[in-house]
Amino acid sequence: MSFYLNEHSYGIGAAHSVQTSRAINYDLKLRRALQLSDLFKPDTKYLDFISRRCVTELSNKSTYLFAEALSKRSALENWNLTRDGVRINFEQCEVLSCAEGEQKVEIPFTDLKPFLRPKFAAFGAR
Repeated sequence: MSFYLNEHSYGIGAAHSVQTSRAINYDLKLRRALQLSDLFKPDTKYLDFISRRCVTELSNKSTYLFAEALSKRSALENWNLTRDGVRINFEQCEVLSCAEGEQKVEIPFTDLKPFLRPKFAAFGAR
């Protein structure tokens, strides 16, 4: 089960709204929260792959990419499962200018398949 919760608030006189988000990923069989590392085989370079993919996709949207933010593992901790893949969520101002708003990069299961644990690799097979 995967939920993406998003909140926007605005203070009088502020130039932009404030956006915060949180993803909750839960394995009903194991009865515990899922971590991103739970999806992937150990000792694979899945974080490098995801980070490069995010840099590539976000660079196409703006010339003002805060690439150093993507080099931190914490930047990839707001993620959720979708029907077709894994979506990495970035809050407003986190990786692009504040005016660009929140950003999302969805990576299809088919692209992640070499890194996925077998129980998750089946998600991309439709």
